[in-house]
Amino acid sequence: MTVVHLEALNGAHRRVLRQLLESLIFEGVVMPFQRKEQVYCIHGIDLEGKQVIYEFAARKRFTFGMLRLHDQPILRESRGVREEAVNISLFLDEVFHKKSSFNVVQSSFYEELERTLVNEILYREYRSLNPQRFDGATLAELECRSEGHPYHPCFRSRIGFSDEDNFAYSPEYEPDVRVFWLAAINEDVVWSLNILELGWNEFIQTTISSSEKDRFIACLKEMQLNPDRYCYVPVHPWQWEHYLKPSCIEAVEQLRLIPLGSSSTIYTPQQSIRTLSCRSSAPSPDLKLSIHIMNTSSLRDLSIHSVAAAPAVSGWLQAVVDRDFYLKEEARLILLHELAGISYVPSGGAASGIWRESIHSYLENGEEAAPFHAFMTRDADGQPFIHAWLVQYGLDKWFREWLRTNIIPVVHLLVARGIVLESHAQNMIMVHRNGWPVRVALRDFHEGVEYFAPFLTDPDLVPDFAQIHPLYGGGEPGDYFEMPTLGSLQEMMIDALWFMNVGYFIMNIADQYCIEERALWHIVVNELEAYGERHPELGPRLDALDLFASDCEIEALAQKKLFGAVQLPPRRVVNPLHACKME
Repeated sequence: MTVVHLEALNGAHRRVLRQLLESLIFEGVVMPFQRKEQVYCIHGIDLEGKQVIYEFAARKRFTFGMLRLHDQPILRESRGVREEAVNISLFLDEVFHKKSSFNVVQSSFYEELERTLVNEILYREYRSLNPQRFDGATLAELECRSEGHPYHPCFRSRIGFSDEDNFAYSPEYEPDVRVFWLAAINEDVVWSLNILELGWNEFIQTTISSSEKDRFIACLKEMQLNPDRYCYVPVHPWQWEHYLKPSCIEAVEQLRLIPLGSSSTIYTPQQSIRTLSCRSSAPSPDLKLSIHIMNTSSLRDLSIHSVAAAPAVSGWLQAVVDRDFYLKEEARLILLHELAGISYVPSGGAASGIWRESIHSYLENGEEAAPFHAFMTRDADGQPFIHAWLVQYGLDKWFREWLRTNIIPVVHLLVARGIVLESHAQNMIMVHRNGWPVRVALRDFHEGVEYFAPFLTDPDLVPDFAQIHPLYGGGEPGDYFEMPTLGSLQEMMIDALWFMNVGYFIMNIADQYCIEERALWHIVVNELEAYGERHPELGPRLDALDLFASDCEIEALAQKKLFGAVQLPPRRVVNPLHACKME
């Protein structure tokens, strides 16, 4: 075993087990006992009924009261033997040995954790041999760089990928990906565009080269088929080979679905894996494609109804922004529109695609872009991506400006207009000038927008979703975009923006730069209060949202994977915004 492999093996085991334990504790699934200062343990039972103790070093954080483990081995004590815990399946067996059948651990959870472990080992080996540098990195390259989900224990599960697939299609390896194209008979597809005057294939001609278009037409004519009877549908190459090709044999034989081959255009996967950045031409749209793998919380297919609604959702949000002086003129908020969507209906969402604007078409002279998820990614020397900026401008000054230009606009969209977005780090891009934050771009709206009808400022702008797809007509509040209570919007903002996004960013900054989390949260509170003072007319709406509530609930992501559903009542955790406001 090489030194590189040993370090990767140890580091991967520790991270997966650490992240698993953190999430189980935070969601109240396991109860830690404190042995001494910053040393905790949990109890389990081995297969012979003997007690087992897992001991770990951890510190309770100011950020939502989370108990975060130190970057040290977790120790297993059994029958007088004390050694590092490295067997994740054994850990689950022993910790949940006493649980009732009501809380049986899902067999799929074991598989997802083991696959996450393998993929993390492979990534660490690769990174050791290919040191990461940020100098001169393009946006497409930054989109590839992340350490994965900071909370979810299955942060690299990718169930369905082989090791070869993982290297060929995962963002951290920055592979070249060529989309596979199909021609589907018109009556088998549902499509939508933001430009009503265009037909589908007219739109496609704006996204592919003329030579590619000619090849598609020639392919159909060689088969004595009329190109006007078909729509061109892009699919992920993995999806075609491993899922669609075996399941669409009859449609291909009946000439309802025609394989056209791989594109000449080169793409690179973003963090979601299914979204691809075009590298052949920077202003070209990103392409989001169904891919039937399980990663973190869900299968990565695209639902037909949400694909159909995507352009309308983007248009709605833009109309809302255009009515708001602060968002349009002061914040100069960028919405990356989902321009078009298509689904091959017989596949049930397994052959769907969404085109999304590239931020390059919005950047002004001197502006650059960096995705939020890359901020704390470290280079080969252990320095975060944003390190040079914090040194240049000062942490306090930079952090305040980041809040004002990148976070407050998201808050304002909810407070002033009544719309909340799923604003976790993967869905936000900072626009900057030489590292200084100037504005923000938001993206990924087709399933990540919520509103409460009585709280909307512009109800006349909401699309008639039932007219877009009949599935929306049968929905109840809470099923799709409309929520049943104002509290639902608050929960979305807390989960996505304050916990997964700002919260983890603050904890990482605090650890890296030896600053108290509390001090950074105080800055957040100061900026929120300053925002309220600048907009006194929004006072009643701010009060109604209760952003400074004393406690809150965080979505139980680990429980859903562990038990197949949320079995335990969500824990109430301390809201750091409230704690700072009261001081």
